[in-house]
Amino acid sequence: MVVSPWPRRIGKALLGAVPGVAALTCLTAVHLAHAAGNSVPARVSAASVASSVYAPVQIGVESTLGGPLFPYVSQSSAVRLLDQQQFGTLLQLTPTLSVGPELVQKWWYNKSGTQLWMQLNPRAVWSNGTPVTAQDVALTVNFLASPYYNTTLQGQSGYRVLPIAGARAEMSGRASTVSGVHIVNPGEFYFQLNAVDPAALINDFQGLTPLPSALLGQLPMTKWLSTSFATYPRIGTGPYLLTGHTPAGATLATNPRFVLGRPGIPRLAIKSVSSVAAPGLFRAGQLDVMGGLSPQLANALKGMPAVGVDFFPGNHYRFLGWNDQAAPGSNVLFRQAMMYAINRQAIIETVLHGAGVPENGPLPPVSVWYDNALNGAYPYNPQEARSLLLKAGFHIGPGAWLVQKNGSVLSPTIAYAQGDPYGAQVAKMIVADLRAISINARAVQLPVRTLVQDLSTHAPSLQGYLMGWDLSNDPNPSSVWLSSAPFNQQTMNWTSQSDPNVAQSDRLIAQQASVQALSTPYRASVLQQWQRLISAHVPVDFLFDADMAGAVSSRVRGVVWSPAGYPVDPWLWSFTSQSGS
Repeated sequence: MVVSPWPRRIGKALLGAVPGVAALTCLTAVHLAHAAGNSVPARVSAASVASSVYAPVQIGVESTLGGPLFPYVSQSSAVRLLDQQQFGTLLQLTPTLSVGPELVQKWWYNKSGTQLWMQLNPRAVWSNGTPVTAQDVALTVNFLASPYYNTTLQGQSGYRVLPIAGARAEMSGRASTVSGVHIVNPGEFYFQLNAVDPAALINDFQGLTPLPSALLGQLPMTKWLSTSFATYPRIGTGPYLLTGHTPAGATLATNPRFVLGRPGIPRLAIKSVSSVAAPGLFRAGQLDVMGGLSPQLANALKGMPAVGVDFFPGNHYRFLGWNDQAAPGSNVLFRQAMMYAINRQAIIETVLHGAGVPENGPLPPVSVWYDNALNGAYPYNPQEARSLLLKAGFHIGPGAWLVQKNGSVLSPTIAYAQGDPYGAQVAKMIVADLRAISINARAVQLPVRTLVQDLSTHAPSLQGYLMGWDLSNDPNPSSVWLSSAPFNQQTMNWTSQSDPNVAQSDRLIAQQASVQALSTPYRASVLQQWQRLISAHVPVDFLFDADMAGAVSSRVRGVVWSPAGYPVDPWLWSFTSQSGS
């Protein structure tokens, strides 16, 4: 389980994520980062623009470009963004979270769904003209599964190859290669999978970046980071190629051999920018695009001439969890009452400055699998909350507080992480809402380590707690919601198979990962049933999905944002008329 503060967890497309539903995070601030495998726009042809006319489009990222530029290795979001431009992926990801061709032109499953076959595009070449081959793909898989990558380099993308048979054996040192990679010929290969997994194509294989076996194949992996390819890669398969690099920034120019066409923006500059410096750089025309903005920075840029600020939904959500081992959290009517009792829209307006939407189920509205039938569920209704509490057996006692059946006052605590600039405000508003319906609630601050420890042991002292999920491109519920999943056991504990609703949830989760679920309509139908089940029984009380924010100067058009806050596919952008220098 990955546990971290809420503010800056860089995810899938830039950094990697936990398979399926990614990371558990403490509710600490508006989520600012590129989260686990988020949706990105389709790539289409774009007209080229003469590079002699326009200055580079300058993209700001709040990290440095120091260290190796080797794909998959750096933990810098700036280096990851640079790698995305320099190196193409097997498949592209569309806004609807489907996949389209990139280096691979054709892909299919065998009848049992346990083999994924891929055929490379004959036009997919390295920028020096040599073809991308199946051996390049195999080298990448073996690198990501290697003990060297996962231990010495502390790699964060090893999860991408876990669905392939034999990957775990290599990771543990029991094998030297991944047995499930089969090369048919230089242009065709297939992965033998451990099990049917409809989410693996989007979450894992789509984003695989082939490594040049002609350069690296004869070297021990331990020598790779000392090569010129790692310190200053001269070749690539992506839309841009590196032309200059310092820890403060990098410059790139178009790769004329990019398989999907020539970029409309001929030159890019990726620069390390602090949030304090960003407004001045935009004002001076020295910054064109920057994502991952805090609400404060977004508001500071709103009124600036020639700068547009975009707000867009994120692929994550926040929730109020309860200790299901004891009352009151173990009572489903109590959890339902909390959904009505908490004025979630008021929290969004006050804490997020209006940049968010209420969450009503286990997937956020930005997800392609989201069930629109959940829109408007659990509106703020204190009277309905009180009615459900009375139905659950609580009653008004001395002091006008609700009391439990044993006569003790209903006095739940709402825990939030220490050092959390927003958690205290959210907890305070929730406490006020609960006290308004005669629940003697109070907020309590805990160190993050204590909060995590109390969660894992189901400490009786921990009753309510503010947490959040970062989701991957294709949230596979089995990683979190299956009754046997460690995340479920440690955070929701919605695990009792004697509960028919838990058993039904497990059945639906199994169905959405079946061979039939390789059909999108079938899987969508199953996931809708599952979302409605979870929303009705609220193992946790869903709160909100915070919007992301990004800024764009007036000289650039076509910028599209991922639901994690970062701009994607700069090669599809273009200049506005009269722009440039």
